[in-house]
Amino acid sequence: IKPLAVVTSEPEVSPGVRHLMNVAETIQTQHIGCFVAGPLLPPKIVPLLFKGRAQTSYQVIMLDPLAGGSATRYSDFMAALFSEFSQCLSVRSDG
Repeated sequence: IKPLAVVTSEPEVSPGVRHLMNVAETIQTQHIGCFVAGPLLPPKIVPLLFKGRAQTSYQVIMLDPLAGGSATRYSDFMAALFSEFSQCLSVRSDG
């Protein structure tokens, strides 16, 4: 899976407004419907990137390498993650 845009690759560095505007433009022009967020991404950023679109026109995967601290087996975690990615990648929006 190749990302079309990245909000930040360094959790210690906050993205600038210009960069966020470029990411939002890419989301709109590429009709992106799947967004993968790490646990350190502030939740308020995602709706801003999809501003003007119904929440049903995109899906967000919260990628948590620690599996949210759950006690499930690793194989269950990976199967659930695969399912989320499959569903999320099938979401495309016309804007």
